[in-house]
Amino acid sequence: MDRFKLFNDSLGHLAGDEVLHAVATRLQQCVREPDIVARLSGDEFAILLEECATPQDACKVAQRIQRALGAPLQVAGRELQLSASIGIAVSEARHQHIDRILHDADIALYRAKDAGRQRFVLFDDSLQQTALDILELERQLRSALANDEFEPFFQPIVCLVDGHTVGYEALIRWQHPERGLLLPADFLQVAEDSGMIEDIDWHMYRLACTAATALVRDGGFITLNISPRHFRNEDFAPRLLALTAQTGFNPAQLRIEVTEGTLLGDPEAVTRVLHHLHAAGVQIALDDFGTGYSSLGYIHRFPLKMIKIDRSFVEPLGGEDTQRSRAIVEAVIALTGSLGLDVVAEGIETPAQRQALIDMGCTYGQGFLFGRPHAAGHWRATGNGHPR
Repeated sequence: MDRFKLFNDSLGHLAGDEVLHAVATRLQQCVREPDIVARLSGDEFAILLEECATPQDACKVAQRIQRALGAPLQVAGRELQLSASIGIAVSEARHQHIDRILHDADIALYRAKDAGRQRFVLFDDSLQQTALDILELERQLRSALANDEFEPFFQPIVCLVDGHTVGYEALIRWQHPERGLLLPADFLQVAEDSGMIEDIDWHMYRLACTAATALVRDGGFITLNISPRHFRNEDFAPRLLALTAQTGFNPAQLRIEVTEGTLLGDPEAVTRVLHHLHAAGVQIALDDFGTGYSSLGYIHRFPLKMIKIDRSFVEPLGGEDTQRSRAIVEAVIALTGSLGLDVVAEGIETPAQRQALIDMGCTYGQGFLFGRPHAAGHWRATGNGHPR
């Protein structure tokens, strides 16, 4: 299922279970009586077509499934639009065991997900090389952790009016020994699928706090992006605070960025973690505001300090057709002002966008207009390393 994690985190686990039940029902309606529909794990289903004459017949079933899933679904008082990525493998003589054909279908599924939502891919031998490449990338990720090849880069957050830096967002980069500098999109999905992501996260947090100690010595803050998975661990808050003590980083200069989906995934658990961190001086930023399913009333529940307006609302500003985006941004700015929160607009790339945000009363911004992400040493060398 595409984006099931978003539905589950935003609407809650009961709603997520309702989505899965509806998906299973629709899948069953798309196949014949002898065919088998099974849930493998999480949001993954498998279908065994007993009598499928050609690969094209299997593709027709995949198209039928996508149409069925695309019908609107009412869950938790909201209308959801579902879609699925589908991998197809046709049984051949070399498939001596069910695990082998599932393996080939899984490889095709990975390629379908990589191509974007609502796609289906038929397995062929060329995809086997893709699987081998993924295994090699997993090996290289393990080596990268052991050889300290990850590095935190920092992008400035500035005051829109005068341009001075008030803080930085820490972003992970991989200094690959052969491929050069890699962005998160190049490796994080494989890290997630292989189970290495938590080790990489904690390695990144330690490196970022160590590098930022000098970067914000005279004031300012850094923000760290925190994955929803960490809020399922009761020791996350104590462990993060212990890390700041070990690296000598002042927790009052740390802001953690969480998404709307994180806040609503398990509100009770998230509230406990955030209040624990907030009591120790850590501040909370709500990232990508406007892209999830939260209600404004939920914002009162959490100890937020900052709201970051998603770049999708900033991009149209300063252009010809900005009325809708302006209305949304102005509403967010008014909301944050009434609650005493900071607001940061993300993805600012043009002077026109900056001026439009200033005119609407937005205080802070972030984007390529003010600087691309660089290592901490770059900002110290350019004299931009000590926010005020």
